[in-house]
Amino acid sequence: MFLFTDKQMDFKKKKGFTLIELMVVIAVVAILATLAYPSWINSVRKARRADAINSLQDLRINQSQWRANHASYATTLAAVDYAGGASMENHYTIAFVGTPNATTFLATATPGSGQSADSCGTFAINQDGPNHTGTYADARCWNR
Repeated sequence: MFLFTDKQMDFKKKKGFTLIELMVVIAVVAILATLAYPSWINSVRKARRADAINSLQDLRINQSQWRANHASYATTLAAVDYAGGASMENHYTIAFVGTPNATTFLATATPGSGQSADSCGTFAINQDGPNHTGTYADARCWNR
C-alpha cells in the first residue's frame, strides 16, 4: 500500500482559459463586430460626402471667377482646375451636364467605387448653388 503525503496529493492548479471560454469571447466579439461594421461604413460614406460638396462648391467659385473675366462660364473642367475630372479626394467624378453657356452651368459629382453604395448618389450644383432636382442628392445629403 502506498502512502502519500499531503504535499504529494496537492495538484497544481492550471492557469489559463478553457476552449469554451475562448469560444464564448470570440462569439461575443463577432456579434459586436457584425453590429458595429455597418454603422462604421455609413459614417465613412457620410464623411466622404464632404469631398463631393467641397469639390462642387470650389468648382462653383472657380466658375464665378471665370465668368467675371469672360463672356460665359468655362466649358471645360481644365479651365476651372478640374482637368482630371476627379474630386479633391478622388471619391467622386466631376463632370458638366451639357455645355455651360453665358448664363448657366450644371456640374455633377458622381460617386466612385468606394462611394457607389452611398444613399445620396450623385450631387449636383449650378450657378445658383446646390441642385436638388430629379435624382440628385437632396438637401439632407448636402447638410451631411
